[in-house]
Amino acid sequence: MNLKPAKTAASLVVIGPVNPAMFHPEWFKANDLIRAAEADEAEIKIVSAEITIFKAEWLEVDVRQNRIQLRTTQEPYYPIVRDLMAGCLAALPRVPFDQIGFNWENVYQMPSAETYHALGHRLAPKGEWGDSLVNPGLVSLTIRSERGDGRDGFRNFTVKPNLKSNVDYEVILTVNDHVSFIDEKPQTSELVRECILEYWDRSRADFDAVANDVMRQS
Repeated sequence: MNLKPAKTAASLVVIGPVNPAMFHPEWFKANDLIRAAEADEAEIKIVSAEITIFKAEWLEVDVRQNRIQLRTTQEPYYPIVRDLMAGCLAALPRVPFDQIGFNWENVYQMPSAETYHALGHRLAPKGEWGDSLVNPGLVSLTIRSERGDGRDGFRNFTVKPNLKSNVDYEVILTVNDHVSFIDEKPQTSELVRECILEYWDRSRADFDAVANDVMRQS
């Protein structure tokens, strides 16, 4: 039996030189990337030359001088995040983006203290640490996988207890699915844009497969 996540999130990050001040909600509206109502009602935290952060209904935008990040916690909008980032890159054709992060997150509510601790013991056996530790427990475990698709990059899977939650026995499982085109020295945004459109569904499916294996209940 596989435990299903109680909450999920998806974010997409592209690396390249950008001007954060440009990424006001009005820019997204002017380029037909989000609806006018979403832009008009956006909650703007900051718009500056160093950083832009705002929320618009289902979307979280975080832009720094070297990256754009789009995030949502609403699963029906996952494909929209993909298409929105592709639209941003199409609107920035001369920017040499050269790296992508496909980031997926599942939050699990473990059924009991027993299953919560059993997961940690299975993934990080405490016996290997000797007898001197007092009540040892898993705080964070990251496993790096090489890519198997011929692209440069890696996949970092991390599992950890949700220590910030007010709900008992929550576990977070994430992946940073990183693709690099640095060696190709791209001069435009097109290489990264094509990869996002081509690989998005595969990245999600691969994460789901690993999540099912990690969270299996015996």
